[in-house]
Amino acid sequence: MDHEIRICERCYSVIDDGQPFLALAHIDRADPDGTVHWRNAYVHAIGAARDQDRTPAPLPEACPA
Repeated sequence: MDHEIRICERCYSVIDDGQPFLALAHIDRADPDGTVHWRNAYVHAIGAARDQDRTPAPLPEACPA
């Protein structure tokens, strides 16, 4: 794949090249032989893009230590 388009799971806008983002991996499925298939997902690292006509969900609170 030459270029991957990343869509933020929080606000559904495109994550542009150069924008900070977090990459997440979710288990898509597991085969009986133990092979795990992953699905990648992305979110903006500093909130949603401000030039969109969308209201982003608030950033989650930090996990308690």
